[in-house]
Amino acid sequence: MLEYVDNLTADTKMYRSGIYNWLNIGEAYIKYKPELEQIGFSESDGPTKLPYLERALALRQKEEVFDNIKNMSLREFIDFSKGGKPEPSAGMPYIVNKGSVVYIRGKRAIIINKSLGRKTTDFLMKVIEAACEALEKGGYIMPVFLRNKRETKRFNLVYDRLMEEVRKR
Repeated sequence: MLEYVDNLTADTKMYRSGIYNWLNIGEAYIKYKPELEQIGFSESDGPTKLPYLERALALRQKEEVFDNIKNMSLREFIDFSKGGKPEPSAGMPYIVNKGSVVYIRGKRAIIINKSLGRKTTDFLMKVIEAACEALEKGGYIMPVFLRNKRETKRFNLVYDRLMEEVRKR
């Protein structure tokens, strides 16, 4: 293995530590491949977080770890894997809506094109606000398609009773 790493170092002009880091990334990916595929983890989510996965799993709940590996930055995930709580960037509120732009952790996340029309823009902003509220509170969203206002009123009556029952347990 040492000879292989030496050859890779020479061929790729990478430092030995970088090669070992990528080997650790590969090992973690292979070990947790089913879970990573289940959450849709990809190259754009930051494979450099993978060496910290094992440590995070030792300290945290599996579901929480796999949610966070996908959604946190590398620095936040490293802190998370050490047992710390990540803080929003530079004192910024977690989510800020400014007109048709939504910022998450101080970064522009969503821009709604105003030429879509006021009704469409208002509808999309309500959906985004609900999603952001769920994100802030660590909740989940379940979309439900209803055909008209009558269905919506009937659904809300049943929904309210059902949620009372679910939350009692």
